[in-house]
Amino acid sequence: MFNIRQATLADAEGIRLLEKELVKHERAIDPKIKEGDEVYYYDIKGVISQSGKSLIIVIEKDGELIGCGLGEIRKNDHFYVTEYYGYIGMMSVKKEYRGAGLGGEIIKALLQWFKSKNISEAHLKVIPGNTGALKAYEKLGFEIFISEMRLEI
Repeated sequence: MFNIRQATLADAEGIRLLEKELVKHERAIDPKIKEGDEVYYYDIKGVISQSGKSLIIVIEKDGELIGCGLGEIRKNDHFYVTEYYGYIGMMSVKKEYRGAGLGGEIIKALLQWFKSKNISEAHLKVIPGNTGALKAYEKLGFEIFISEMRLEI
């Protein structure tokens, strides 16, 4: 049985391990991500402490963290209709549990939290080569609305 809940500071180390798996996975797709074990995307303890503006959802099985996702309320660019949007990041599910819909359950929990904060739009970023993630997000109703490009010069 899986337990989906809000993360606490006691979960920080387990979340960091999931984030390391995510970085390793994305580094294989994007060689621009630095090498090394100390590469991370978020200040996890800081995010957990920012109640009201951010939330980390975790999934655990038998007391072990096996998945997580981050939700943040961010200010939109001045030219958009909605002033704020929900940003979803740090989506990570242990390899042996992928494909079971757990990532979708994390996203659904984050979307519910956004709605409770009167946020009507959610964004996330995906590396184009991460086809599994792209398919999973499209299955949940996400669609590509902008593409960011880069050029080595």
